[in-house]
Amino acid sequence: LLRDTEEFRVYYNDLLAECGYDAFFWENRPVTHQSLDENYECNLIRSNYLATKMADTNTFSQYFDESKNVVTFNNLG
Repeated sequence: LLRDTEEFRVYYNDLLAECGYDAFFWENRPVTHQSLDENYECNLIRSNYLATKMADTNTFSQYFDESKNVVTFNNLG
């Protein structure tokens, strides 16, 4: 849906934006063909620290490419 449906992308983005937090970390389990029948869940974790930071557009710029829809990073935890 996120990839193919603009209406859903707008809905989902608005849903996140309206959570009431100034800043948050957002995570969800991977969505796979095997998990399509399961309820979707995600966690929004309020971050007062993140709310005080300015966006850094340079550090990770090498990983972003307009021709790619998704960028993934290894979990450091």
